[in-house]
Amino acid sequence: EHTDNTQQHQQTNNTRNEEEFFDSRCCDNCQRRQSAVLCNENEAHSPYRLSFIETTTLYVNCRRKFKFVPSTQNEDNASNIILCKQCHNHLTTDNMEVAKDMKNCWPGFIWGILNDENIQSVYGDVIWRFLPHQWRLWWLDSCQFYIPSLLNITLDHPTPFIVDITIKIQEWNLDYQSKMLPRLANTCNKYLMPNILCPWGCSEYIHK
Repeated sequence: EHTDNTQQHQQTNNTRNEEEFFDSRCCDNCQRRQSAVLCNENEAHSPYRLSFIETTTLYVNCRRKFKFVPSTQNEDNASNIILCKQCHNHLTTDNMEVAKDMKNCWPGFIWGILNDENIQSVYGDVIWRFLPHQWRLWWLDSCQFYIPSLLNITLDHPTPFIVDITIKIQEWNLDYQSKMLPRLANTCNKYLMPNILCPWGCSEYIHK
């Protein structure tokens, strides 16, 4: 009986830890929301898992290009905001190299395109087609809430132009770094084909 109670207590703690580990918040700048689907599918080390940082508008640099939150100059007018790690690096750091790094700029850049009324008036929901399926899980709620022209979009409609291969690249790198012949043979059979299309129309390999 004591063993059963102990196991039940451990299962309860594990469930509680899993619930606490999932952060369902949304970035106030790029409007990406944590996706339970992406986190559950790819577990704790998912490249799609967002990290959030709580800060205030007092620390937001007013000169950043992809800024969609206010920047205040004094504490009386400051308000609390939540930023994803990338937007936080882009908006609050004094290091211009870090602020301009595309790995920190791209979420704000994407939201800027989605939320641009001039682009919406010309292309409508076609702009949604440029987001891979995985990215749509981050932005679907915000697009439907804030952008009237994207009210009827779904995860599958309209169909995306682009396929996200992050997991495939991750798998290739792990198998390659293992130096184990069976894993190398398997990953070469799966991925050693020039089936990636670059913006200029050239065929490229997944590891390039």
